[in-house]
Amino acid sequence: MTTRIANPFPIFLDRRGFPLDGGKVYIGTDGDDPEASPVDLFSDETLTTPLPQPVTVIGGLMTYDGNPVQVFIATEGYSIRARDADGAQVFYESEAVLNVTSWQPLDSDLTAIAALTTTAYGRSLLTSASAAALLSSLGAAASGANVDITSLKEDVALSGGTAITPSTLGFRGLPLSGQTQGSLITLALSDASKRVANTTGGWTVPANASVAFPVGTVIVLHNNSTVAQNVAITTDTMTLEGTTTTGTRSVMANGTARLLKTGSTSWLIGGSVT
Repeated sequence: MTTRIANPFPIFLDRRGFPLDGGKVYIGTDGDDPEASPVDLFSDETLTTPLPQPVTVIGGLMTYDGNPVQVFIATEGYSIRARDADGAQVFYESEAVLNVTSWQPLDSDLTAIAALTTTAYGRSLLTSASAAALLSSLGAAASGANVDITSLKEDVALSGGTAITPSTLGFRGLPLSGQTQGSLITLALSDASKRVANTTGGWTVPANASVAFPVGTVIVLHNNSTVAQNVAITTDTMTLEGTTTTGTRSVMANGTARLLKTGSTSWLIGGSVT
């Protein structure tokens, strides 16, 4: 392996072409007078060690405490002026641009990312020009049998989870509640959009103050027996659909009842009920 040796320090010349000696360099914001609008200078690429302005030039090299120094700024464009030891202007540029590699301040996250082994596909996601381009790169969102979540069909099996379950997608089906059959069932928030079956004991709709079902909640009660079972209401109001009758209702044998919450303390019940 061979290495080319290069001078890491820029050389500043005076108006006669000799190395500037005893002069000063001023660096400022892009488009402004650098002496009137100086920028922060640093002697390290991490931008943690400040340098005072102006920078003294000895033998054509920018120095600090008599030693050559590299100078870094946080922006790409800048203005620059050099003066000789007598204060005469050697040159001035209001809109200079770095002609070398720009430096990114050191950051632990960037260091961790740089250490990762990447792939062409992964890099294409990071460099996508727009949301549409990113979506095209991602393609269909595949998860098991559900290859395309934008076109789920009734014959696609859904797996219950913390984010998407059969019930959260609405009435694509009527999943059975986890309530234990065989005794009085008090409805719970987890029963929303489900079928609550019971063999005996009936059901109780709790008060809104106890269980605050959202308005619009729908629950189907399934009398899984050969005898009628009651649906009781506590302090809220349950009205039989198509009437003004309120209070406890009875679900017929092998029948179902629909419960719809229409207000904070109001329910409608319909179906195979009396």
